[in-house]
Amino acid sequence: MNDETLKLIAREIKEIVEERASTDWGNKEATRAKIRTKIKECLKKYNYPPEYQKQAIDDVVRQAEYIMNDE
Repeated sequence: MNDETLKLIAREIKEIVEERASTDWGNKEATRAKIRTKIKECLKKYNYPPEYQKQAIDDVVRQAEYIMNDE
């Protein structure tokens, strides 16, 4: 994937997390599931390689949880 596509994916995923995350979202499985679904839709939209999608989604959710727990 080219750098511009990866930048678009990163921006869109950032918006997804910011829109749906709250300070206690890490404790709510339903919210995490919605975030995972939206991230997966974003990755598919930009033809992100399917074999790497699960790892990418897990990494984003883990990073978002870490950031939210630091605040």
